[in-house]
Amino acid sequence: MNRFVFALIFFGVGIGSCTKPDVKPVITGKEGENLPIFNILLSDSTSFFNTAEFDAGKPIVLFYFSPGCPYCRMETRRIVNNISKFKDVQFCLVTNGDFEELRGFCKLFDLDKHKNIIMVPEKRSGI
Repeated sequence: MNRFVFALIFFGVGIGSCTKPDVKPVITGKEGENLPIFNILLSDSTSFFNTAEFDAGKPIVLFYFSPGCPYCRMETRRIVNNISKFKDVQFCLVTNGDFEELRGFCKLFDLDKHKNIIMVPEKRSGI
């Protein structure tokens, strides 16, 4: 069964660092709960990913980012550069950017080659 582990350090960087670099993790009370099951449209704009497909028992990082944000780019670069340390972590990168921005971001960081990273455009996913 999937475990919902919300890595707030990434979430904080993705949401807050563009305006507040001193954002502290927030305890939501949802830590350890199952991730709801839903379909999300992937960056190729034709295929879907169902959250039930996440590997059971592995942590999931939801990273909300903006393709043009320098802090988000820096954090993505850090994730990619250290991907061997995150081999058991599943990343779900969500953005409100358009498909062209998302595709450019994927290409910039060569994200398609990492099996544990999926890209989700927020506008079409229903998240």
